[in-house]
Formats: sequence, structure tokens, C-alpha cells
Amino acid sequence: MNEQMKITVNGITINDKQDREKPQIHLVPPSAIKGMANVLKYGNDKYENDDGWKYIEPIRYLDAAFRHMLHMVESGLDVLDEESGLPAVDHALCSLAFVKHIITNQGDK
Repeated sequence: MNEQMKITVNGITINDKQDREKPQIHLVPPSAIKGMANVLKYGNDKYENDDGWKYIEPIRYLDAAFRHMLHMVESGLDVLDEESGLPAVDHALCSLAFVKHIITNQGDK
């Protein structure tokens, strides 16, 4: 029998924490998160609006994601976006993240 040490902090036993059904955020590659953050900073600097993306039709972001992915297919997986100089894959990820947020929170327009 493998006995685990139980640690209690503020009345919560650490090994009894009920989070097995919650998203395992640590599984998301940090490079993907950092890449999207760089694209978001670029967009925020360009448009001077940090949440304007929420009001754009999801199809426009799908189109943008496909354009970036086609650019990668044609020019190589590590190709940079011509305007921003950031990786095309990060732009595609960001566009798809926008679509996910919009359809999850506001319905498919």
C-alpha cells in the first residue's frame, strides 16, 4: 500500500483536492500561450483596443487562420507573418482562440 503524506492548508487536504475534472492547463504548451500573447500585444499596439476583437464576425477569424496556415503550407512551418514579423502559426492560433471565445460566450454569429 502506497501511503501519501497528507498536508492540510486552510482546512483543505492537498491530496484530496477535487480538481481532477478541471482543465489541466499545465498541458497547454507554454510556447503557444507566449506566441498568442505576442500576437495580442502586436494587435493591441496596432489597433489601440484590447477587446475590439470580440465584436468581429467569427468567419473573419477563420479566414485569417486559414490564410496563415496556407502561408505555412506554402512557405514552411516556421514562416513569419509579413506585416508583424511574428510566426504565422501564432497568428493562426490566436485567430482560432478568438473563434473559440466568441462561439463559446456569444453564440455562433
